[in-house]
Amino acid sequence: MGVRKYLVAVAAVALVASGCGGGSGDSEFCSGSSTSGCTEVPKAAAKEDFCAAGAAFSGSKGFKNGLKAARRLAAVGTPNDIEASARAGFVELVERMVDSKDGPDFRGRTRNLSSAESKHLLDLDTYIQATC
Repeated sequence: MGVRKYLVAVAAVALVASGCGGGSGDSEFCSGSSTSGCTEVPKAAAKEDFCAAGAAFSGSKGFKNGLKAARRLAAVGTPNDIEASARAGFVELVERMVDSKDGPDFRGRTRNLSSAESKHLLDLDTYIQATC
């Protein structure tokens, strides 16, 4: 299962739930050490837990369910062998979903990614393909 499936699933969630609210708008996740106002994503997830949380996220239906699954992803975190760029893609993906107010807001946040964000997502996809 790849990040493309994650993105397609979440984009579908956003389209279906374009009128629903649910994002907190005030969460900030970080891939490094915790700082004020920042929730650190764990770095020692079991690969099985990482893959299961990803499967639940990609299979979620409706914005609120996608949001709940994204929060679970953040709580599970990433395995310790993930490369920094792939981990950044994971954190960025979760943050975009959790910080979105609703489906249209999420869609807006997924447009026009920077070249670094695109690279991070591709690296995450490669990691997921090899791990899950």
